[in-house]
Amino acid sequence: MILQRQTNSTIKESEAAVALRNQYSPSQITGKFPTGLQTMIMAACPTVDCCEKVPSPMLGTMAQAYPVFCDKEGRTIDITTTWMKAHVTEVSAFANVKGKMSDWQLENLCQQILVDYPTLTMVEFILFCARLRSGLYEDFYGSIDPMRIMKSFRKFIDDKNRDHFRKDERERQERREREYEEREKNAVTWEQYCKMNGIEGRPTIFDRPESEKKENEKPKYKEPIETILETAHWILSKKDEEYFVVYVNTFKRKYDCTPEEFIEENEAKKT
Repeated sequence: MILQRQTNSTIKESEAAVALRNQYSPSQITGKFPTGLQTMIMAACPTVDCCEKVPSPMLGTMAQAYPVFCDKEGRTIDITTTWMKAHVTEVSAFANVKGKMSDWQLENLCQQILVDYPTLTMVEFILFCARLRSGLYEDFYGSIDPMRIMKSFRKFIDDKNRDHFRKDERERQERREREYEEREKNAVTWEQYCKMNGIEGRPTIFDRPESEKKENEKPKYKEPIETILETAHWILSKKDEEYFVVYVNTFKRKYDCTPEEFIEENEAKKT
């Protein structure tokens, strides 16, 4: 029988925690995600982002919704860490190692995971346990080591971040393709646009006379071509001098070509 709930009045309860507690009792929410799911979760969620397909609360939200209780014998009952301990114990049993974690190690491991990764969902935690027992991360040599499990968690979080990045990139690409197809489907020619807006026969910019186009074109260089040619020839005449390379590099930065290239291109046009 539960007699008292221990709460911290300085922490404001989130709306998600209130909604979770109103929807499920502790036994209902833990019963929805039993240890047996470890045997099938990897097939359902080959990548971590697939866990979003199965709605489940975050561990931090669960801890807020069901704080630590005391029973009539004074024993504390923590729903979240008890559920996590059951899943870690399942991994330990599957590994069949001689050295099992002590109750103190198991309790503190789950509390450390809860503190470090409160935004991890229940389904993601089950997937982590399933990957752990499959040997995807750290190996256990004769005993279950809490520090190895925490190291494995960092690898799992890296996998999670990478999988979500790939998912976001894939969705962005699909969105761009849909937008492109939509634009192509709704595109009209210039003639159709003019007809729709009552301006038939109006020319486009591409229909301007060549003479008009040339008038509106900006010159490629600010100085006259002849002046730049003189500079290019002058630089080439300084080949044997100490600062020749400096002259060439300065010319190249300014005109985007070497003196030789400029002479070759523009003296041919003069002739």
